[in-house]
Amino acid sequence: FANIISWKPDGKSFVIKSRHEFKEKVLPLYFKSNFDSFLRKLKRWGFEKDKVNRRGDPSIEFSHRYFRRDESGLCLRMRCKSGPGRMVDDSCNIQEDPQEVMRSPPVPVYDDAMRQKVALVDHLMSQQANQKRLLEEINQAAIAEK
Repeated sequence: FANIISWKPDGKSFVIKSRHEFKEKVLPLYFKSNFDSFLRKLKRWGFEKDKVNRRGDPSIEFSHRYFRRDESGLCLRMRCKSGPGRMVDDSCNIQEDPQEVMRSPPVPVYDDAMRQKVALVDHLMSQQANQKRLLEEINQAAIAEK
């Protein structure tokens, strides 16, 4: 799905490159909702949509301070908003050091929303590992040609 959804190089946000393909191929595998509902879920979980969108660029970028590449434990600190402007659990202090959060013991979570987030994180991490392997193969082929 690298041509549909991927991490930005800094690992602090992800990009849906093709809304249509995301709706058709990715969304049905991980979520039981339509695209608009998926966007509402992201907002409810505190994701921010990138405001900078170049004219004619169909991609959408999202970020969350606790949703980072290679730091899947951080997503356990995410909280879902419930009702107008209220949080289910507002114990997350915005001043917390993410490295300190990573050292905290994981909290077991059993709701569907968390399982969906973890599945998406796992997919993105797998995609990153595949990209690293491909780059290593390319580098080895380039070295062999010399």
